[in-house]
Amino acid sequence: MKIYTKGGDKGRTAIIGGRVEKDDIRIEANGILDEVVAHMGVLRMELPMDHVWQLRLKDFQWTMMDLMGVVATPSDKYPEGKENIFIEKTKELEKWIDETEASLSTVSDHFVLPGGTKAAAQAHVVRARLRTAERRLVTLNKADDILEGVLPYVNRMSDLFPKFITSALFTLKVFS
Repeated sequence: MKIYTKGGDKGRTAIIGGRVEKDDIRIEANGILDEVVAHMGVLRMELPMDHVWQLRLKDFQWTMMDLMGVVATPSDKYPEGKENIFIEKTKELEKWIDETEASLSTVSDHFVLPGGTKAAAQAHVVRARLRTAERRLVTLNKADDILEGVLPYVNRMSDLFPKFITSALFTLKVFS
């Protein structure tokens, strides 16, 4: 199978259910989610391999890839029960946020400027791109209903990353 199809040469791309313009909001939202997954990979490479967040970040990457498949699918083509995956993953994120907050001092109540370590700065990039993805998903949702669990999941991810940043800073002893 060839890696190129020439189908996109005129600005259109294939999704489940047909072809759309490459600047379609569905493609735009998916592109930003793709960037989030890539930035998470960079963040993982900046953390020690035994860091407590390595497995969580990898799980986030896989979940985001699954989410991208849903975003690329028009609502009339969704498989049954798929939203339950993201509802459960949102509950896991809420648990991790609560656990992380419980382990932090009052520093977590303040904005943290990007920097400190490469990992902390990269976590800020992930946070910022998640918030961009969330805005694009809201726009997509106005055009075509997205699964019920998608927006809460991405919103919780953007809530989690400031906690991750603070947690990572302490774990990597930037403040000591």
